[in-house]
This record gives sequence, structure tokens and C-alpha cells, in this order.
Amino acid sequence: MSAKITLGKIIGTEKIAHISIVKNGLKCNCECVECGEKLIAVNNKNNKREIHFRHEIESDCKGGIETALHLLAKQIVAENNSIRLFDNTFFNYSKSEIEVSLTDYNPDVIIENIELNQKWLIELAVTSFIGNEKLEKIQRDNLNCLEIDLKKVDRKISPNELKDIILNDLEVRSVINQENIRTEKEKSEENYLMYIIGFIALIFGLRKIFRRKKL
Repeated sequence: MSAKITLGKIIGTEKIAHISIVKNGLKCNCECVECGEKLIAVNNKNNKREIHFRHEIESDCKGGIETALHLLAKQIVAENNSIRLFDNTFFNYSKSEIEVSLTDYNPDVIIENIELNQKWLIELAVTSFIGNEKLEKIQRDNLNCLEIDLKKVDRKISPNELKDIILNDLEVRSVINQENIRTEKEKSEENYLMYIIGFIALIFGLRKIFRRKKL
């Protein structure tokens, strides 16, 4: 028996809706992520069957379960404002963009802390992970990148459970790349060193000028 469809796309939008939050029947206003056909929500509380979506027109389509989960995962990141990176380190963000093109590749989600002028690429692995080619491009551009492994997540997981995994679970995340950011102290030390070098060069230059005048 094929897995029950629990995620549908709200018609006319890119929003993914779980079966538990929509109205029953065609009032759910959802369509299949895979084939685009209208879905019927079977979630009547009086119905003892497991709640699920089914196609309005009988179909062999499986509902794009992995695709829908991937879309919902991106939606969760985009709609929140804080995510755990590692240990007790969280990244707070005020801006998010889904599938924005960066030169020659598209991260799943880009989140940004505008005040700190910092960005993280968030990659959500449902069926595939970051390949060598994409990794080389991320490293080339010196970008922060976090990959979250959702491959083993139950395809019937509730949105709240999925949200907790994506935003908090350390077991499923890996920092793929972290940009080399100079601290204010390092910048200050570098500026001071350049000042000393410039001052020494000036002294030597003046000494050469005085020597020429004496000659």
C-alpha cells in the first residue's frame, strides 16, 4: 500500500498545508504537489480512517511526498527567525529568501541578519545531499552553509515536529562551510600593523632624502 498523502499545496500559492489544518473535502482548497490536480481532504473527525488527502480524479500519482516535505521544510525556515547552528549557537535572522540564484547555483533558503551583515545558506536534504560541485562553489564564494538531514524523517510527520527538528535538532545538522570573518580585534591589529609599516617606510624615505641633500 502506498504512503498516505498528508501534504498538499494551497491553490494559487506556494504554501504547503498539512492535512490536519485544512477543511474537509474540496473545501481544503489544495492541489497535488506532483501532478497539480485538486485534492480532497479526508479529515472528518467522525471518520475512523487515518486522515489524508486523495486526488479528486482517481490517479496513480503518489502525491510527490518527498517534494512536498522539501517544500514544507523550506517554508518553515523562511517563516521563522532563529535557527540553531551548532552546540548552543543560534543564528537570528530578519530576512529569508527561498531558491534565490547565486551566480551558478540555488541554495534552498538564504537567511540574513541585516544588522550583523551576515548570511547563512540553509540546505535541506530530503532525498539528496550537497554534491562536490555545489560545495566547491559555496567554498569559492566563502559563504556560511548549514545542511539539515531530513532523509530519515517520517513522511507523515506533523509540521510542529518537523519545525523542531529543522530549527533545533543537533543530530541532523552539519556546518558545511563557514566564512572566514575577521573580528574587530583582528581588523584593528591589522590596521595598527599597516600604520607601523607605513611609519617605518616614511622614516626611511626621509633619511634617504636628508642623505642626498648632504651629498
